Amino acid sequence: GLMEILNATTYTRDAVLSFQRFNARLFKNIPWSSYAMFGGFFAILVAGLVYSILYRRWINLALLVLALLFIVRKFYITYIGPARAFDKSSFKDLQHSYVFRKQGFSVVKGEEEVKRRYQEVVVVFDTPGALYLYFSRDQAFIVQKEGFAKSTDAEQVKKRFVEAIGEKRYVTVKR
Repeated sequence: GLMEILNATTYTRDAVLSFQRFNARLFKNIPWSSYAMFGGFFAILVAGLVYSILYRRWINLALLVLALLFIVRKFYITYIGPARAFDKSSFKDLQHSYVFRKQGFSVVKGEEEVKRRYQEVVVVFDTPGALYLYFSRDQAFIVQKEGFAKSTDAEQVKKRFVEAIGEKRYVTVKR
């Protein structure tokens, strides 16, 4: 009824990878503009490589090749690695059902139901596509907004969280 707000979230590749990228930016200090940053570094390194070859600066060339390998490896770890790992993982396309009640919420995954009070959530990040409910640095639930039955449901859930944990711990992220 009015007390319960339902959400069905499927852990698709996109949902999980956007969460992993968000989490990486949060905890591994990878800036929001990391694609642009990688692109910029890559362009500078390529220009440096061309200069080094043209002017026979072999030590520069060696250092730039090392820097290039470092950048490529960092890009792989941030973007490509998690995608490949996800494709082999057990929670690929796993469905979670959330029921948000007055005092707390529960998550049903398969046969298992986990009940939580709103106060147990350390911080909520409200992104354009999902709510990330963090219990610790290592544990968070992904609640996709498209999984709500009505468009106003996400706002109702926000009200319940803000009431329980306060404005400071409910963080709205624009992108």
